[in-house]
Amino acid sequence: MSSNSNKQNPLAGIDSVSWGNLSHAYGDASDVPGHLRALVDGDAKAADHASSELFAAILHQGTIYTATIPAIPFFARIAACPGARGRKEALWFLIGFGESIRAGWSRTPGYLPRGTNMKDFDARCRAALADACGTVARVVSDSAPELRALAAQVAQASLPVPEKIIAMLRQQLSVEKDNDAKAAIIRALVAGGALSRAEVDALREDSAPSVVFATAWKAVQSGAEIEPWHFETLAKHWGACAEKLEAKGVCDDAIVELVMTRKGAVLPLLDALAAQKSPAVQRSAIDGAAALAGMSRAAADAALDVLLKVARKPHADMRRRLVHMLGNTGVGGRAADAIIEVATGDPSPTWTQTVKRPTGSGLGEQSYLRDLRADGALALLRAGDKRWDRLLDKASPETDWVGHNAMCSTFAIAFAREKAPCTPRLLARAKKRIAVEPSSWCELLETWPAEKVSTLAREVMAGLPKAEQKASLLLGSWRCAAAIPRLEELAQKLDARGSNTAMWPHIALAQLKGDARHFELARAAYERNDKEGKARHFLSDLLKAWAARPDAAFHALCRALITGKAATSFPARDEQLLAIRALAGVDGAKSVWPTLLAIIDKAERPLPNACALAVQLSKNAPKNLMDSLVEMLESIVAKGRSTWSGKDECAPVTAMGALLQLQPDHPKGLATNLTALKKATREHRLLPLVPDICKMLKTLGQRNPANRKKIAATITRLLKSDNRVVTISDEDCARMDDIFCRTLADALHEISGTGLD
Repeated sequence: MSSNSNKQNPLAGIDSVSWGNLSHAYGDASDVPGHLRALVDGDAKAADHASSELFAAILHQGTIYTATIPAIPFFARIAACPGARGRKEALWFLIGFGESIRAGWSRTPGYLPRGTNMKDFDARCRAALADACGTVARVVSDSAPELRALAAQVAQASLPVPEKIIAMLRQQLSVEKDNDAKAAIIRALVAGGALSRAEVDALREDSAPSVVFATAWKAVQSGAEIEPWHFETLAKHWGACAEKLEAKGVCDDAIVELVMTRKGAVLPLLDALAAQKSPAVQRSAIDGAAALAGMSRAAADAALDVLLKVARKPHADMRRRLVHMLGNTGVGGRAADAIIEVATGDPSPTWTQTVKRPTGSGLGEQSYLRDLRADGALALLRAGDKRWDRLLDKASPETDWVGHNAMCSTFAIAFAREKAPCTPRLLARAKKRIAVEPSSWCELLETWPAEKVSTLAREVMAGLPKAEQKASLLLGSWRCAAAIPRLEELAQKLDARGSNTAMWPHIALAQLKGDARHFELARAAYERNDKEGKARHFLSDLLKAWAARPDAAFHALCRALITGKAATSFPARDEQLLAIRALAGVDGAKSVWPTLLAIIDKAERPLPNACALAVQLSKNAPKNLMDSLVEMLESIVAKGRSTWSGKDECAPVTAMGALLQLQPDHPKGLATNLTALKKATREHRLLPLVPDICKMLKTLGQRNPANRKKIAATITRLLKSDNRVVTISDEDCARMDDIFCRTLADALHEISGTGLD
């Protein structure tokens, strides 16, 4: 069909695409044509719904699927079709597609078919975007300013910007009257390196501040040589113009975008922003400095200087943000001093925050008391500063929510996550607050020695109706005989209601009374059809407690879990491992071995415990069982394993750790661990394994002196790099990187006898 007919019918050829054979985030892509049609001839509500569905399905969180590339030409034609309802939505999709390519999703296998040639796939993505850019180019001269601006953003996303499109952008720039569209066109031309210095100077003289700001911002962001007027303009107009860039979808965060592309080069701008009083500008200075500290080791001290500059006269609305970001710099004493100063200097340190609790928790929206001094104490604890306890003492005893953004949680869980020690002040706070949030406070109490916290048994008993699981198990582990009447009363009520949560008080009663009958009652509660419709609980706690007093019924329950196959869920596999451990000494390793190997073969979260158990059992197992274990572990090292979200990067390391216990001189031991150590800098799931990797490398170096030079060279390169490690939360990069570097430095000293030069 001719291109002319495509202009008249933007969906020409849509039925010739085998959408049912393509996939997106929710399965096959047979629903894509319907959504694209809604963008053409649906009403405004239908077009908006179709746009949301398409973003969620074929560009889900930036991921590119097999259905994404075939849809791109249709988005481009819709955007260029004057009569289509969803032109704006189509342009936004193309902009998002360009951002995904820039973010590396076109080079990420993710959910693509196994064996996809990623170099070819990336080239196809870029070609599709370039073709779309050519189709959309004529929208640059559309009568609607918003569409002109969005079309220029599509052109900017398609780097390098084609010469033909640059010519069209130049032509429109000469007549453009709308400031937003003009700014978008200039950004595209600057990104394409199509404006001379003389042309930029002329634009500075003749344009509105928002246009000049956009020009300067794009010049810095695109990697152009930084000129004095760039930062002068940005600092002068930041408060008025930066948020407009974000609101118009040019970037998610104007300052972070500059830091990501230019790192320490933006320090003069951050310093200028830190001196201003506007809360919006201070926020950018804080976020930019924190982002820089999280990206560059060399710039960490200078980034902290920016934060300290803001800390001298922080706006009241920025104190909370500043405390959290100071805690994330990972720099130490100076940051800790500033945290205390900012947290204690706030005249209004407490406030109320409404939090929407997770679906299914039954909690809905709840209001929590916040206190900046408690947040400061948490930041100090995370930084290893012992003054956290004294600062916490100044916080309101009713504080029950702490943290920032993704790091937010209830007070007790936050301090449990950071392994807060049991201090008298924190113990006193626990005594007062258990009744309010018994489940989360019991989680913190679990981390403390029983002899220090069993004095809180009365308070925990008071929380039983709200926290059947946590409170019951704590009382049972504390051997608190005084709790027996309360637990019996609770168990009777829950049994009468037909609730499967009755298993928890029965487990505790079995521990306290030494009566195995309660284990049977706990099992019955687990297996009953819960009349309250609650989700079925898992067996791990019952198995752990019952294993201390095993009987025939316990062994029968364990045997029911040994199926020769790995269970589907991680908790269910954990239960199988508990059953394997219990039965190996009764029925012999041979009876449990197929199930154990099946769990190892599935890898993922249960793998470390499964490997440790297999190594332990193999010591007294027949040779054929040992051989089958080695074969399975070597398969994981060589081929890896996949998860629902891609490759399981941790599995080869865990498997090699087990292999080295069985075969200390395994020929792939050195290469596997060195590769994993290098990957750990950019794969957050490997970071927790770095201490184990270093331990294996030290052992390999001791067993073979020839390995030491390779190990030392790799560690030295990683320590000399300026790049921080990648973590699951951007806010935690600096702190986790400091831990990473200390671990590597200690290993280097032990392996080579020297530190980093």
